[in-house]
Amino acid sequence: ESWREIFYNRYMPILDSLYQGSDVVEACAVLGEYMRMEGYFYNTEFSYVSSGALFALDHRIGGCRESCDLMVYVARAVGLPVATDFYHTSPETGGSSHLWNVIKDTTGQIVPFWFLDFKAQRGNNDGRKKGKVYRLSFHMQPELYPGITKERQVPSILRNRFLKEVTSEYF
Repeated sequence: ESWREIFYNRYMPILDSLYQGSDVVEACAVLGEYMRMEGYFYNTEFSYVSSGALFALDHRIGGCRESCDLMVYVARAVGLPVATDFYHTSPETGGSSHLWNVIKDTTGQIVPFWFLDFKAQRGNNDGRKKGKVYRLSFHMQPELYPGITKERQVPSILRNRFLKEVTSEYF
C-alpha cells in the first residue's frame, strides 16, 4: 500500500514543531513520546497477520511486533534510520520472544528503544536479559552455513535469510 506520504504528512510537522536539533536519537525520542501520547492498545490476545501500515496507523493495536512496525513506518517516513531487533527465546523467561526498535545514530552506534516502554536514549536499556539477538531485514542475508536454508530439520529462525544476527551489538 502507498503509506509513506500519509505518514510523512502526519508526523513531519509534529516532529518539526517538537524538535529543532540534529540528533537523530533525540528526534526519535521526541517522536516516540508523542506517539505514546496518541495512544496504543497493547493486546496479545489475538494473532495478527501483518495488516499493513495504514491499518497500524488507524487502529494502533497489537503486541510488541505491531507497535514496532508502527514505529518503523513513522520513523522511516520522516527520515529516521529505525529497525526492529528481537530475541526468539529469553534466557530469563525461557520461552517468550520480544521485539523492540533500534535507531542508528550518526556515529554508527545502535540505540535500543520501545516507544511503549523506554525512550531512545544512549545508554538506555530495557533491562531484559537477552541471548541471541536478531534484526529484521529487507535484504537477504548470506546463509550462516552453506545449504542450511534447505534443511527442514533446522529451526526456521536459523533458515530465515531476512534476519541478521546482531548479538555482538549488545554484548
